[in-house]
Amino acid sequence: MAKPIDDRLRDFQDFSLEELLESTEFIKFLKECSQELETANLEKLNKQFARNLFRAREIIQILKDSGDDLTESEVRLIWQKIEKNQEIKLPVNRNSWLSFFGYAAIVILLLSLGTLLFRQFNHGDDIYRFTAVSPADSIHDTRIILQSGKEFASSEKVSSITVTSEGSIEIDKNQKVPVEPVKETRKIAMNEVVVPYGRKSQLMLSDGTKVWLNAGSRLAFPANFPDDKREVWLEGEAYFEVAKDPEKKFLVRVNDLTLQVLGTSFNVSGYGPDKSVETVLVSGSLALVVKNNSLFGTREVILNPNQKATYSRDAKDINVEEVSDIEMYTAWTSGWLSFSQQSLKDVAVKMERYYNIKISFSERFNSHHLISGKLDLKDSLGTVLDVLSDIVVFKYEITDNQVVISAK
Repeated sequence: MAKPIDDRLRDFQDFSLEELLESTEFIKFLKECSQELETANLEKLNKQFARNLFRAREIIQILKDSGDDLTESEVRLIWQKIEKNQEIKLPVNRNSWLSFFGYAAIVILLLSLGTLLFRQFNHGDDIYRFTAVSPADSIHDTRIILQSGKEFASSEKVSSITVTSEGSIEIDKNQKVPVEPVKETRKIAMNEVVVPYGRKSQLMLSDGTKVWLNAGSRLAFPANFPDDKREVWLEGEAYFEVAKDPEKKFLVRVNDLTLQVLGTSFNVSGYGPDKSVETVLVSGSLALVVKNNSLFGTREVILNPNQKATYSRDAKDINVEEVSDIEMYTAWTSGWLSFSQQSLKDVAVKMERYYNIKISFSERFNSHHLISGKLDLKDSLGTVLDVLSDIVVFKYEITDNQVVISAK
C-alpha cells in the first residue's frame, strides 16, 4: 500500500533545494504524485521546506521536456524565465523524451555551471514564499507562525509582538513562547506574522526596530539577525522605525524591491494585488534597489526625507516626488485614514481592510470622485460612512459585512 503524500513529503523535509534537485527519489515522487500535490493541504509543512519543494518542482517541471543536451546559453535562458515567471519554450531536441534519470542529469548539469551563474539567474536569496494563508483568509485573529511551524494567535484589535534578545517571542505581554531552532540550512529561518482585515499589529524586533503592521499585511522575520545583515520580508503596509546599527544594513524586501537603510523611519505599502509599491521617507536616508534580472546588477534610487517613491511592478520603474504632508501616509498607525485627491473607490479599499468588510457601488454611481479629508477609523463603520456621505453625496446600506453605496 502506497504511503500517504504527507508521509512521503516528510522523507524529504530536511533536504535543501540542491539536495531535492539531486535526489532521484524526490524526482520520482514528483513524477508519481504531481496531481496529488496540487490538491494536498501543505499548510503544516515547515516553511523552509515548502519553499524548497515548490522551487524544485518548478525547475523540474520546466526542464522535463527540454532534453539532456542543453547548451549553457539555454541554461541561462531557463534561469531568466524562471525568475520572470514566464513560460519556457526551449527548442525541441532530437530526442525530446526523457526518463526521470534524465531529469537528474539536467539538474546536475545546471548545478555544475557554478554558484555565480546560479545566483545571477536563480536569485533564490531574493525570493520568499509566505507559508501562511493570505491575510484576507485569516478571518478573526492575528496569527504568529514560528519557524518550527507552531502557530499562536492574538485576538486583540491591535496585537503586540516582541522578539526578545534571548530569542523568544512575547505576544500581547501575557504569552511568552520560545522559538525552537530548526535544522541548520543555508538560509535564515523565518517567523511570520499575519494580520487579518480588521486588525493591526505592533512588533519589536530583536535589534530594537519597531514595526507597525496595517490590516491585511504579513511580515517574515528571524528570531535573531545574523552578523552580516538584518532582513525582513513584507506583503502589505508597514511603518518602520529602524534601530541604528552602522555595521548592519536593514533590508525590507517587497517582492523584487529592496529597501536598504541603517537608521530610518519610513512607511511602505505594497499589497499583493497592488500594481505599485509606495515608500515615503520620514527621516534618515533610504535606498530603493531593484534587480534587473541580468548580469549587470541592480538599479538604485536614493530617497530623502519628505519624498515618496512609487515603484511600478510591471514597468520596474521608480518615480520620486516631494510630499508636503507626511502625516497623510503615516496617520493609519494612530487609527486615522488621511487622503488627498484620491478616488472614493481607493478610499473604500482601505476601509475594507480596516473594518473587514466588502464595499460595492451601484451601477449608476460614480466611484471615481476625487476626495480629500481625514477619517477617524476608531469610530464605527456607520459614523465613518456618514462623514464620507457629507463629502460625496450618497446613500448606503449595510448588510452583515457588506456595504452597498448608491446615488442619493
